[in-house]
Amino acid sequence: MRITTKVITVTAAALLLAGGGAAAALASGTAAAPKLDAKQAIDAAQKQAPGAWVRELDYDAARNGRPAVWEVELVNGSTEFEVRLDAASGKVLKTEKDTRDSDDDD
Repeated sequence: MRITTKVITVTAAALLLAGGGAAAALASGTAAAPKLDAKQAIDAAQKQAPGAWVRELDYDAARNGRPAVWEVELVNGSTEFEVRLDAASGKVLKTEKDTRDSDDDD
């Protein structure tokens, strides 16, 4: 129940931030909104890390020839995942998996 609350809280915050950021970008005329929304990015990332909860969600707009990407950090026990997704297509660009040691808190 506690993990579910964290996921819901993080997801709600991410949706608000992503929606606000996309709206601000559209209002300023500098960037288009991503075709893949925050919820879809989280769903796609969780397919790469089943059972993990979302710790962080970031949207990086396209610039200097780089595509717009969603970066999703997930945690499942002592295992951490970072998934990068193309915001236009939803394609998984990169998945990293790392196991935290007890001395990683330093």
